[in-house]
Amino acid sequence: MPMTARFHRLPVLVGIALALTAPACAARGPTVVVSVVTDLAPGKDFVGVRVTLGQAEEVLEDRERVATLGSSWIAPHQIAVFEDAPEGTLNVRASLIGLHGEVLIARETIDTHAGDRAINVILESSCFGVACPGDGEPATATECRGGRCVEPCADCPPQCVEAADCPPSAACGAPDCVLGSCIYPDGADRCPTGQLCHPSRGCVSTTVVVGCVVDDDCPDPVQSPWSSCTYADTCSESGERRREITSFQCLDNECSPTVTPETTTEGCARSTAGVACGGFCNEWSGCQFPDCLTAGENVQRCFTNHCSGGVCTEEVVYNRTPCTRGDQNGLPCGSPCEGLCDGTSCGHICEACGAGAVCGDFGCRGGSC
Repeated sequence: MPMTARFHRLPVLVGIALALTAPACAARGPTVVVSVVTDLAPGKDFVGVRVTLGQAEEVLEDRERVATLGSSWIAPHQIAVFEDAPEGTLNVRASLIGLHGEVLIARETIDTHAGDRAINVILESSCFGVACPGDGEPATATECRGGRCVEPCADCPPQCVEAADCPPSAACGAPDCVLGSCIYPDGADRCPTGQLCHPSRGCVSTTVVVGCVVDDDCPDPVQSPWSSCTYADTCSESGERRREITSFQCLDNECSPTVTPETTTEGCARSTAGVACGGFCNEWSGCQFPDCLTAGENVQRCFTNHCSGGVCTEEVVYNRTPCTRGDQNGLPCGSPCEGLCDGTSCGHICEACGAGAVCGDFGCRGGSC
């Protein structure tokens, strides 16, 4: 995005400009209404908007509008009405203008619709500082959408259907899905004047010095907020967090921002006592019955792991379910020597061993019952 474009402070126009008088029978072209949506704060993050209407390589008309404090632009904000526009494919480019006249974020839309129409251009904070096309990207990916370089499109596929489809941002707050794009409306209030909230980089400086000669002409480095804490594993109670630094270098007489991770880190702590840290259960044993009893149980052994003292500890738990069977009276019983059930007890075991033998732990052995 060119950074040397200047914004001419024009008074805010009230209403829609009257169309030029034309003969009653003359055919007129369509009316094109252009609105802008952004999660940046008007009057704070940006002070104006420029909208340009073009066809092929020709610029047909442009409009500029001052952005004032106190009004959110997360719903379509009408910027320009182009009347008697030509038929055919139109190029609409919208730009947010910074305090020094620099272009903060810009995006071009290719519109192929016919007749009167409204065009919404979404300028997300995630596109601040993104130069398109990036390294290794096709030359046609000239526009930024959702922080990524894409081709200009007429009916762009939606990034989201609802807010839950959007990536979270610890720095800029809860996301919102507006017209199929992810924006972060809470971020407008989270950074001081001269900085805007970038969903992944936090508060970054919007100050650009046009016409710099040396690096000292550029703003001082800006620190982002601390990142969220990272921990080695589920049970770890100590971790660390980092932050980024945006520094500026004078390149081609413009201050170019560079984002680098800060080498220093900050420790952080949490309690993980009682937090689940894995586990599994064996298969059920199947119903098991003591000799001759009609009531038994099905047993499953489970290993339930929980954090304690910063490490994962194992605990064994048995799940049990009751089960029943029919009367066993007179049926074989006993192990290792077989007898017969007598009511609810196993009797006649010695008789099953034969004369002169007794039933021991390993079956029948010599001796007398």
